[in-house]
Amino acid sequence: MSNRRHPPPPPPLQQPKQYQQLQVQQLQQQQAGVVTSSSSSSSTSSHTHNARLQHINRDPTGILGFSSSQGSSSSTLIDHNMSFSNNNNNNNNPTSPINIPAGSRRLHNNRNQSLGSASEFQSSPRSLGPDVSISGSTGSPTNFFDGSPVEETASPIRPPTIRRTTTTTTIATTPSNLPIPPTPPIRKAGKSSDYALSVVFSQFETIADKKMKLILNTGVDIEVDFRKILASDADKTFDKLIKSLSSLAASQQKQVIDAVMRWRRAKIEPLDPTLVRRVSESAPLSRTKDVTSILKERQSLASVYILCRALIEIVKSFTPETLPEDLGENLEEIVFNQLKKADPEAIRRSKNRTASMDLFAELIGELSNVRFASVSDRFIAELEKYNSQTIMKERQSHMEMLIRGMRFLKIKIYPLDALEETADFLCSCASFFRNAHGAKVKHSYAKLFVQLLLPIAGVAVAEVNFPAWAKAVDIVYPRAWKMTLKPRHVLVSSITIYCLM
Repeated sequence: MSNRRHPPPPPPLQQPKQYQQLQVQQLQQQQAGVVTSSSSSSSTSSHTHNARLQHINRDPTGILGFSSSQGSSSSTLIDHNMSFSNNNNNNNNPTSPINIPAGSRRLHNNRNQSLGSASEFQSSPRSLGPDVSISGSTGSPTNFFDGSPVEETASPIRPPTIRRTTTTTTIATTPSNLPIPPTPPIRKAGKSSDYALSVVFSQFETIADKKMKLILNTGVDIEVDFRKILASDADKTFDKLIKSLSSLAASQQKQVIDAVMRWRRAKIEPLDPTLVRRVSESAPLSRTKDVTSILKERQSLASVYILCRALIEIVKSFTPETLPEDLGENLEEIVFNQLKKADPEAIRRSKNRTASMDLFAELIGELSNVRFASVSDRFIAELEKYNSQTIMKERQSHMEMLIRGMRFLKIKIYPLDALEETADFLCSCASFFRNAHGAKVKHSYAKLFVQLLLPIAGVAVAEVNFPAWAKAVDIVYPRAWKMTLKPRHVLVSSITIYCLM
C-alpha cells in the first residue's frame, strides 16, 4: 500500500446526506481504533468513490461552488485536474478546503487571472470535503474527472489564507485597475509648420505694431522719415523676422502671404480717438484740423512700406515651380496697379510716398524673376497706350513712372527661352525709346537700358548675336548717339552708349 494523499473531488455547496454520513462513520471508526480488513476498506472506498461520481454526474456545475456568471469567467480559481493522496498525519483535520497543489499539471491553458472582474476574484472556493484516504490503491494517481494520469507532487497543500492573499495581491497589482495617467497632447508632424508660422508671425506683428505706434505718436509738425525706422538694416531683429517669414514661405506660400495681407488690412481701420486727441493737443494751431488726415496717411504709408518689405523677401524664396499660378497672378495684378494708378505729383511732394513706390518697383522686379514674361507683357501693353505724341505730352509723368518701375526687372540670358524673352522685351523698349518725345521720357528710357544691361554686360558673350538682341542694340545706339549732340542729354546718353558697347 502506498501512502499517497489524493485530493478529494470538489463537492457542491450542499453536500448530500449520504456523503456526510459516510464521512462521519469513517471518522468514528478511526477515532475508536477500529481497523477494518483490506477487503472491507476497499469496498468502502469503492462505495464512496461511486457515490461521488454519481453526484458529479447529477450536478457537475454545483461541484465548483460558483454561480453561473462565475463559472463562465476567464479566470477560474478551481483546477479541474485534482489528484488524491493519502496523508495519515492530517486525519485529525476532519474538514479543510482543498487548494491546487503547486506542482500539479494543468490540462488546460494557463490564463491571466487579472482578466476577470474583482467580484469573481474575491470569491473563494468552498470546502470541497474532508481528506479521505483510499487504502489499497496502487500505481499513479488519476484525474478524478476523466481518469487521465496526473503528475505526482511532494509539495504541501497551501492554506486557504495564502491563496486568498495571493489572489488579492494579484488584483491590487493588476495594471488594468491602476489609474491611467493623462496622455500629453501629441502635435502632428503635418502641423509643425503651421505652429512655426504662428510663432514667427506673432513676433513680426508685435514689432510691426510697435513701429506703427511710434510713427503715429510723432507730432504732425514733423515729417517722419520711414527709411530711418522701417528700412532694411534699421532694426536687425525685425530684419531677421522678415527673413524667417521668407523661409517659411518656401513651403507655405499662400499662408504666409495671406497672413501679411491680413495684417495690412487691419491697419485700414479707423484711428483710435484717444490717439487723435493726444496728437491734436501737441499740434500747432495751424495744423489742428489736419491731424486726422495726416495720421491716416501715415498709417497707410507705413503699413504699405512694411508690407512691401515683407513681400519682397517672401517672393525671393519663390521659384517658377513653387509659386502657384493663381497666387502669382493676383500678386502681380495688385502691385502693377499700384504703379499704374499712382499720382505722380503726390509722389513727388512726399519722400515717404516716393520710398513706397520704390518698394513697389522692387517688388515687381522680384516677381519678374519667376514670372518675367507675364510681368514684362504688362508693362509693354501699358506703354503702347502712350505711343503717340499727343498722349505723351499730356501724361509724361505717368510714362516716366512706368518706365522707372521697370528698372528692377530681372533679365536673363540663360536658358535659351529666357534669352528669347529678354531680347524681345529689349526690342520693344528700344522701339518706344526711338519714338519717345520729351526730355523726361527720353532720359527715363536711357537710364532704364543702363540699369537693365549693366548687370549682364560683363557676362554676355555670344548672346549679343541673338537676332532680337542685335536688333534692339541697332535701334538704341543711333538714338543715344544723336542725344549726345545736345548738352542736356550728354550725361545720360553717354552712359547708355558705354553700356551698349
